[in-house]
Amino acid sequence: MLGFFSRSQRMRSCAPGASAGVLGPSRGAAGAPGAPVRRCAVILAASLMAGAAGLATAAWSPVAQAEARDAKEDPSARTIDILNLPFPVARQGRLVNYIFVSLQLTPAQGQDIWKLRERTHFLRDAYLKLVHIEDLSDPADPRKLDVARARARLLAATDAVLGRGVVLQVSVLRADPLRPNLRPGM
Repeated sequence: MLGFFSRSQRMRSCAPGASAGVLGPSRGAAGAPGAPVRRCAVILAASLMAGAAGLATAAWSPVAQAEARDAKEDPSARTIDILNLPFPVARQGRLVNYIFVSLQLTPAQGQDIWKLRERTHFLRDAYLKLVHIEDLSDPADPRKLDVARARARLLAATDAVLGRGVVLQVSVLRADPLRPNLRPGM
C-alpha cells in the first residue's frame, strides 16, 4: 500500500497538523479520528524493525563471528590446518607406501589469516610437488616420516609460495602410513 507513494508524500501525510494527506483525510476510511497518526506509527515501527533486523543480521554474520573469534585470540583461530596430504614413500625406485600427513601452519603476528587461508590450495600444490621429487620418509623405516627434515623442507616451500617470514612454523599434527604392517627393511 505504501509502495505507490513517494517518501516525501508519505512524510507529508505524517507531518504534525496535516489534516488531509495523500494517504487519506484526517479521518480514516472508517471515519475514525487519528488515522494519520496510526499510519505514522506503523511506518515508524516498520522502519525500526527493518533496521533492527539488519543490525542483528550483521552481528551474526559469518564474517562478524570470525572477527569476534579472532579478537578472543583463540590459538586455533590463528593457525592454518592442511589435512591428509599423501606423501609417497619410495625405495630403490619403487613406490612402497604412502604416509598421510596433517600439517598446522603458524603465521607471523599481523598476517591476515583469511588471506592466507585463501591461498592454501597453492600450498597443497607446492607440498605435493615437493614430496613427489624428494622422499621425506625415514630412511630406516618406510612407515615413518622424518619429521625434522619434513618440517624444514615444508617451511622452505611455504616461504617460496607465501614469502619469507609470513609463516613462522610448520608443525606435523599426524603422520599415518597407508600400510602400517610394512616391514622396516623394505
